[in-house]
Amino acid sequence: MSTKVQQSITINQPIEKVFAYLTDSRNVTKWQTAIIESRASLEGPAQVGSKVTDVRTFIGQKMESTYEITEVEPNAKMAFKSISGPFPYQGAITFQALGNATELTFAIEMEPKGFFKLAEGMLAGNMNKELEGDLGRAKQLLEAEG
Repeated sequence: MSTKVQQSITINQPIEKVFAYLTDSRNVTKWQTAIIESRASLEGPAQVGSKVTDVRTFIGQKMESTYEITEVEPNAKMAFKSISGPFPYQGAITFQALGNATELTFAIEMEPKGFFKLAEGMLAGNMNKELEGDLGRAKQLLEAEG
């Protein structure tokens, strides 16, 4: 059984700016608080085949996982899937222009294993709360730039 988490938010900035910021691995630690380190095989804008390793704190534990970018559709979508880490996951961030604003949806599907399987309800709840906070932070950072 898999766990799905999805959050949407509207950011009052043009789609090009929102897409460029959220798909650049160098910005990840600025808007995702649980991620303490992020290393990409290719710096800068997302590219298919690029691998990103994130070190995060989750339920008080340090975890490292690596994902590969599987699809990039400029100003529309970035999809990814895990290639290593405590459990498999895949997801996508989709972008939609709303005039001069952008609606983005971040969706992730996980296959918890071992301990995480036992804590699946807590895992989904934590991920949902974390994602909601992260998207709120991305909105603040992008809208503060003016």
